[in-house]
Amino acid sequence: MLLAAVLLTGAAPSSALAASRDVSSTHTLLTAGYTLGRESEARMDAMRRAIHASKSKLLHQCGAIAKESPQDEQSYKLSYEAAGALWAAGYGADRGPILKFARATRGLHWSRPKINRAFEEFVGGLQGLSTLPTPPLCKDVETWKASGYTKLPAETTSFDARVEKLEAKAVPAGLLRPYAQGADRSLLKQDQRIDTKVLNFETEVGGDAWYALTEGLELNP
Repeated sequence: MLLAAVLLTGAAPSSALAASRDVSSTHTLLTAGYTLGRESEARMDAMRRAIHASKSKLLHQCGAIAKESPQDEQSYKLSYEAAGALWAAGYGADRGPILKFARATRGLHWSRPKINRAFEEFVGGLQGLSTLPTPPLCKDVETWKASGYTKLPAETTSFDARVEKLEAKAVPAGLLRPYAQGADRSLLKQDQRIDTKVLNFETEVGGDAWYALTEGLELNP
């Protein structure tokens, strides 16, 4: 009984500390996420212009370059590189707010490993996309064409592999909800609304631009 009492006494402060940290980290994340969302909303026009400018530049440089190219795994990988070029432009236009968010949430930690993993993937993905270099898409398609459409350039393979590792999904609300207290519950709902709006923007604007770009290059996804 004495041993049990000692163990319980030692465990209680640790558990309370973990719970307090979970609540504090959640508050910081939700607050910073709300700021990021509002700033990203305000920058949607700039992001749209950057995406369309990137698309127009590529079409001007090498329009119809992949004419009569096959539709296969290699053409898919090049079309993925085309999407990456547009992501680099769009997220690059939002780099300031993203880096501000990363600084504000640096060092946050939860007692649940699942939340930590989701958080790290989210912040890392945003930072990675916002600093993604523009790939030499025209050059890569030309190299593929010169091989008789049989060999992908190394730049395409490495770029696609880099982008595939970037996951910019927000931490699921269900994971954070148990630690959102008071006004943070309302903030969580607002963050979800803004996240949905930004995601719809990316899907609509980015998707339309990607379709127009692959069509203009005559590159089959």
